[in-house]
Amino acid sequence: MSSTPPSLDSESIAPTAPPNHAAPRILIVDDDALVRRGLATYLSDSGYVVIEAEDGEAGLERIRSAPPDLVLSDLRMPSMDGLELLDHAVRERPGMPFIVVTGQGVMQDVITALRKGAWDFIAKPVTEMAVLEHALKKALATAALLEENRLYRQQLEAQVESTQHRLRANQAQLRSVIASFHEAFVLVIDDHDKVAAVLGPPHLAEYYGLSLEDAKAVNVLDRLEPNHAQALLEAVHAVRTTGDAQIREVPIALSTGDFYLEFTISRMRDENDRMTGVQAFVRDITRRKTAEAETLRLEAQLRQSQKLEAIGALAGGIAHDFNNILSVIIGYTHMAIQDSRENPAVQTALDEVYAAANRAAGLIRQILTFSRRGVAKKGELQVAPIAKEAVKMLRATLPSTVDFEVEIDPQCGAIFGDPTELNQVILNLGVNAYHAMREAEHGRLGIFLKRTHVDEELPTGTAVLQPGDYVHLQVADSGCGMPPDTIEHIFEPFFTTKPVGEGTGMGLATVHGIVTGSKG
Repeated sequence: MSSTPPSLDSESIAPTAPPNHAAPRILIVDDDALVRRGLATYLSDSGYVVIEAEDGEAGLERIRSAPPDLVLSDLRMPSMDGLELLDHAVRERPGMPFIVVTGQGVMQDVITALRKGAWDFIAKPVTEMAVLEHALKKALATAALLEENRLYRQQLEAQVESTQHRLRANQAQLRSVIASFHEAFVLVIDDHDKVAAVLGPPHLAEYYGLSLEDAKAVNVLDRLEPNHAQALLEAVHAVRTTGDAQIREVPIALSTGDFYLEFTISRMRDENDRMTGVQAFVRDITRRKTAEAETLRLEAQLRQSQKLEAIGALAGGIAHDFNNILSVIIGYTHMAIQDSRENPAVQTALDEVYAAANRAAGLIRQILTFSRRGVAKKGELQVAPIAKEAVKMLRATLPSTVDFEVEIDPQCGAIFGDPTELNQVILNLGVNAYHAMREAEHGRLGIFLKRTHVDEELPTGTAVLQPGDYVHLQVADSGCGMPPDTIEHIFEPFFTTKPVGEGTGMGLATVHGIVTGSKG
């Protein structure tokens, strides 16, 4: 390794600052302190920021801690030589210029360095600083150009990736739209009011029974009811005349079922905005119509539930206070009966009062049951035995003109409820059924009990059954039935169609309270 310091007295070389706004940082790695200081002095005077390292290990530490813009390194150094440092630099900082500075006798090492990734080499001793500065500027300019190209390539790759991402998103959206076209398609209507073409997905024929290949053979307009077809054709004529889009909703019966379709009819135009025909975007709104009908039904159910709840709360409050009064009447009447044994006439009158008061107490219990304020002893109970006992009581109570049809599954299962309340449900329904057919010469009363399973939420008149296993009780009769306006009120307390004195109007109201209280 030459220890001759570089020549610094060349008058032909004037120190010039590099063109960059930020001064480049140059790392000089050489075990010869005189060489390092000579190069460092010149480069500092030329406007570069110089970092020094006495061997390869120190140079590698500088590269890792504060990477320079360019490395000037000797090849022959103790500990870690320049070739090993070059290997680390190329692997850890690709794109960083690495120039070897070496003596004349180690050209084979220079060739090896160039093959490993060195950018250039400078022979020692450095007698022409212009050669050194030219090599530095060339390497720094090349590195800047490579970095610019790298950033530009990254930008292009990012733009390409962004464009591809948007393209993939648009393709996915288009596939989604096409896939959802099982509920929409487009009709092209000719000047003779015939369907000239049907535009839609391939499965349109399977879903609607409409052929894409031969639209005329499956003319949608011919499938409409005459009044709906006429309304649709009038809309087509209005579009031709005024140019304003028209919307019509019509039911239609196709081979695959009954549908409700929305036709949005508009003009077809060319690039010069001239009308070329009429098109109809057809959307299947069957689900929406079904949902609207279901909403109306649920609103009516909610109103009925709220009405029953309000009536139940009112009836329960009145019944609770009246029950207290009846307790006093029954108590004092009972005592009066005990004190009037010597006066039969008075005792007979008091017996009637006592019996009437007990009947009133029974009515109050029904009202409290309806309003769910009564205290029932609920537990798990088998339904079939109680139903059989209730049927026996009905057979003994109702006239022989009533024929019974009874089907009770002994394995129908158990429910959580009160046996007295369950018995009351069957008796109330049976008596109500008899009243509906007592004008007939003969009547048929059916009582059916079986196990059933609800797979999904099942709306009823005033509630919704949750999925699960249930006991299904059905009471049927051959009576006169009820008109719709009567059905709306049958669970209301005190509502009855019977003449005055024949009914309290609490029978079905009590049934409703018991059943809903057992989550039925």
